[in-house]
Amino acid sequence: MIHYRKKGIALLLTVCFLLTMVAPGFAAGTGATGNTLQDARDGIVGYYLNHKTTLDSWEEVVALREAGQDVARAPWILPDWGINQLDENSQPNDYVGIILGMLAAGQDPANTDGGNLVEKLAAMQKKDGSYSEWLNQNIWPIITLDKVGGSYDTAKAIEYLLAQQKMDGGFGLGDDSDPDFTGQALMALAPHTDIDGVAEAINRAKECLKNMQLDDGGFASWGAENPESAAAVTQGLLACGEDITADTWQKNGKTMIDALFAFQLEDGSFAHEIGGASDNIATQKSLLAVADMVTAGVSYNVITGKNYSVYSEAKVRVRVEGAVNTLADKTVTVTGTALDALKAAVGDANVGAPGGFIKSILGESGQDGVAEGTNTSWMYYVIRDGSIEQGAFSEGAGDYNVRDEDQVIFYNGAMDSTWAPKTFFP
Repeated sequence: MIHYRKKGIALLLTVCFLLTMVAPGFAAGTGATGNTLQDARDGIVGYYLNHKTTLDSWEEVVALREAGQDVARAPWILPDWGINQLDENSQPNDYVGIILGMLAAGQDPANTDGGNLVEKLAAMQKKDGSYSEWLNQNIWPIITLDKVGGSYDTAKAIEYLLAQQKMDGGFGLGDDSDPDFTGQALMALAPHTDIDGVAEAINRAKECLKNMQLDDGGFASWGAENPESAAAVTQGLLACGEDITADTWQKNGKTMIDALFAFQLEDGSFAHEIGGASDNIATQKSLLAVADMVTAGVSYNVITGKNYSVYSEAKVRVRVEGAVNTLADKTVTVTGTALDALKAAVGDANVGAPGGFIKSILGESGQDGVAEGTNTSWMYYVIRDGSIEQGAFSEGAGDYNVRDEDQVIFYNGAMDSTWAPKTFFP
């Protein structure tokens, strides 16, 4: 059932680099960091990889697939689709969730132990074009059958949906328009502008959403702003080819993208309300929206408190430059952080990192062999795709997730008594 409810080496030796790298292994955070939408998407995927590889809903499966993950392979564990629980009392969206989830997992919903689920969903359409008396149970069958290439009376289904549009141009339960339903209706209508009345209905819905948009760029449903509403509107507008970063979709210089990421937590997941705890529905709907933004080619820098990156297996070259010579130069395969890669390269017992703060590597402290009166410590930098990786500058080694083909170099970084940067290489 659909749940409806209302995140060159010389350049390294600059003052900025040393100031941000003085405490490797300590999670300093970045304050206001500009992340691309692709990096932001990967960060949400990273949350799932770190915390939730057992998936509970079709929306999680679809969201991760849209974000580029092969959900049919480890570490992902798919939910039980519950095909054997379908019966004459099942609702259209019970079929919708199974069909979309199976498609995302590379399975065939037209060939299951329960028969052809696509045909069974299509057969639920009534003579007036509807599937149910409930609005969302009419929106999602259209979206689903279009995606899977199912056969249904498209004209009748769209005609029925258009008849549900309210005077202000929106869609919703009861008397009032709702941003979630309006965004979802746009997703259903977008492929059918060749049908009379659809283009006009889309324009009216967009005007309604503009009137609903809050001063921070977001949207509220049932009286409360939440990321699910921003996500639904984002998906609906993108389906219609709308530029969601345009001035017409900004309020006080803020976009719906800014409003969405205001709900992201430090672990990469999303809360349903500001200051709230991590929420499964908020996270999966946010990932769906962000994945759609990336697919649509939206270019935007997301301001968040942390640089997130996918936490996955990576082949990494680790080099340790001591006070006198190179202490280690080894390529390892690791899932995790720069600190994990270091431990894999030299051995866990050869890294002294109490509380994640690196004190020694292979018995050498970050203070060995450096001029008297100079404050030193172990520091690191990352080379990615042949260039210095700027995102590592303000991340401790224990917090920065490495990627395949990264090079991680640990070295002695120094500051004198006046905190002026002085970096030592052998």
